[in-house]
Amino acid sequence: MLQPLAIVVGKNDVGKSNLLEAVRVLFEGSAASIDSEDFYDLGTAIEITATLQGVRDYLELCDEKNRPKIEQRIGAEGLLTIRRVLLRP
Repeated sequence: MLQPLAIVVGKNDVGKSNLLEAVRVLFEGSAASIDSEDFYDLGTAIEITATLQGVRDYLELCDEKNRPKIEQRIGAEGLLTIRRVLLRP
């Protein structure tokens, strides 16, 4: 679980940048920077999933159009799961 401030530390080429790119793609919904080289197997989609807690605390920041859409997806435990599936470019 990531805290409000999280530091990602690791040796070169272990995936720190890949983690940040996955978070960006997950929240922005854009696969513009994903290309064929990012796929281990071109026949298998890339799936990025995150489960968020404390979402209700930030609902007031959402516009009135999108707030109900988000609210109805928050589970009984107060968790919201987001998933993006990226197909081969």
